Amino acid sequence: MSSRNGQSSGRAVVAPAEPRQAGVLVRAGGLGKRYRIYKSPYLRLLEWGALGRARLHADFWALRNVSFELHSGDKLGVMGMNGAGKSTLLALVAGILHPDEGTVETTGRVAALLELAAGFHRDFTGRENIFLAGQLRGLTRRQMNAYLDDIIEFAEIGDFIEQPVRTYSSGMLMRLAFSVATTVTPDVLIVDEVISVGDAFFQHKCNQRMRELTAGGTALIFVSHSTDQIRAICNRGLVLDRGRPIYLGSSERAADTYLKHIREREAARAAEAARASLAGLAAAAAERRRRQGFPPSHAFSYGVADLAEIVSVEVLNSRGEAADSFAVNEDVTLRMEAYVKAPVQNLGASFLVRDRAGVDLIGTTSHHYGYTVSGPLVGQVIAFTFTFRNVLREGHYSVSVAVNRLSDAGNPRSGLTIHQLDNVAGYRSSGLPDLDVYHRVYVPVEVRVD
Repeated sequence: MSSRNGQSSGRAVVAPAEPRQAGVLVRAGGLGKRYRIYKSPYLRLLEWGALGRARLHADFWALRNVSFELHSGDKLGVMGMNGAGKSTLLALVAGILHPDEGTVETTGRVAALLELAAGFHRDFTGRENIFLAGQLRGLTRRQMNAYLDDIIEFAEIGDFIEQPVRTYSSGMLMRLAFSVATTVTPDVLIVDEVISVGDAFFQHKCNQRMRELTAGGTALIFVSHSTDQIRAICNRGLVLDRGRPIYLGSSERAADTYLKHIREREAARAAEAARASLAGLAAAAAERRRRQGFPPSHAFSYGVADLAEIVSVEVLNSRGEAADSFAVNEDVTLRMEAYVKAPVQNLGASFLVRDRAGVDLIGTTSHHYGYTVSGPLVGQVIAFTFTFRNVLREGHYSVSVAVNRLSDAGNPRSGLTIHQLDNVAGYRSSGLPDLDVYHRVYVPVEVRVD
């Protein structure tokens, strides 16, 4: 393995392909990619003619200071807003781009699915493009013949396999591209968001194929804006912002960090003008929370809480008592209080119940049930109460709550988060004493045998 420091040109190292690899399959160290930005093509020409004596461009770092290692079976989910550097990172790992800083090394066979038509000739048939893709991966026609039937069967495009790919829909093209990339088992699989163009059924097939590959030792790098997909598929997560890494760790925490980052940026823009006048109120609220020991240390806070702030969350049973365990079919009540810090219109609240994997199971907003506070007074504490029946199988579940406002008073889906607390509370479902619940939720089912 090699390394490189400093600002000079980096390099990509690709080891010869072997049947299967183990250990470290991808190693990135201080990875960076820089582009030169010119105000006009004329300045580019002038700089070129000056032979290095004049600098007429600005450097734009699409990616910088990214370091990570992927071992056999690792699944790295990459998240970030548009322009964060996700596609640049994948192109560097795939060897399509070369780094200007740092190094990236891959071991074994790398399969990259970055663009739908990448590696395909639009005038070739689907069958011809399968063999073309094999040649690009260093496989002989005889080797590809051994995989041909499996590729065609998985793609499920029928007789279109004999038609030019220029006649394919984007969904058909994705089916063929994903099938080609994954049927010939890679050591490293790189997947951008292209699978999102497929129907739900085929997306499930893709997710299952990726799980099968990683279970066999393939390392996966997967880009998606869907935090549920990242939580479900990946064990590690990387969050990028403006080309820089802001989190590298567990996929669950990465998803939380990504959502927190989005909400904080939205809230920061909306609250910029009000921050100065609300500084005293924010300090008083912080002191009140400190005295009450709220929120707990395990909570994850989003938003600037400039207009309102969550100051209390309780989980109660049907008698109004604090409780942490509920049987199936028993009522669960969540009571949250929000302190109004500044003038706000159309105030409401919402909640989510998640399982240990971070999957959202139950949730709603007060707005959908017609409970929107049109104009609460500054200094008021508004209590929102949600009661629902516990239908979850045995296990522990976390509770997240939020206070929000509607940007459109007539549209309950136009909520903008003011303050959110994830993992602020929780409870245990004790299940049913005389019946196993095999899936996530319990739904009464009438069974008859004739």
